[in-house]
Amino acid sequence: MALIMRDSTNPFDIPLSGLDVVAGYGDGQFVWSSAGWARFPSPIVPLSIVISGDDRGDILDVEPGAAEPGECPRWADQFNRPGRRRPTIYCNRGQIGAVRQAMGSRPFDWWAATLDGTRDVPGAVAVQFAGESLTGGHYDESIVLDPAWAGRAPTPAPALQPEPTDPNQHWWGPYVAGADQVVELDGHCHAPVFREAGHWFRNTTPIATPRPGEFAEWVLANRVGGAWFVMDESGGPQGQGPQGRLPVDQAFWIDDSVTDSSGCGGTTPPELAAAGRGRYFSI
Repeated sequence: MALIMRDSTNPFDIPLSGLDVVAGYGDGQFVWSSAGWARFPSPIVPLSIVISGDDRGDILDVEPGAAEPGECPRWADQFNRPGRRRPTIYCNRGQIGAVRQAMGSRPFDWWAATLDGTRDVPGAVAVQFAGESLTGGHYDESIVLDPAWAGRAPTPAPALQPEPTDPNQHWWGPYVAGADQVVELDGHCHAPVFREAGHWFRNTTPIATPRPGEFAEWVLANRVGGAWFVMDESGGPQGQGPQGRLPVDQAFWIDDSVTDSSGCGGTTPPELAAAGRGRYFSI
């Protein structure tokens, strides 16, 4: 279940009704007072935003007048917030590429800013979709897509178990030689590359290193030797192939660990199947 988060330069301007998470400033010109923070009793989750890479907080604000992408690695390396799973970077969709490039292999969560009503941003744990023009007050509103990010994780569901099947009974049988598990989605998942690592493969032959801006548009994943790979149906590393399913001898595969499927309902192929997007098989 998605949560509602609000933020403002003035804590006294934020409505409490329906509020699950509040984000306020821990440094800078608009730093919140103790009285301001005290307006938000438990179970509202308080998160602190900082605008300088030298200051401690839950979230680093990357935008004009605040931190720059180049400050993110230093801030993340010093991150130490009990109860927080990892550093969070706030920025808009136009800046996330520069942030990811600066962060390299460092893990982080992304609070995305759209402010135009857009709530669905692949790869984001929360989306600031409404500014003052949409909220009607001196505050912004976000939807928290991952309750665990705010420490409000739901009770875990039982682990999804693959169902045994004969690959010869499926269209995907010829594509998954050597696999021990397979996920077939009901529809396409657009999974962008978020870090330069791993490989694109033609069958089992590495042919290129994935680059940010590339993606896999996939409905089929296979697990080989404990690692998941997804099949790009739109044409491989340049994204210029024919639309629709590629023949077996033309299909491209990519390490799932370098793509981001969170916008499709999960971060791994089995999670997508568990979210009702498809089926999970053992072969």
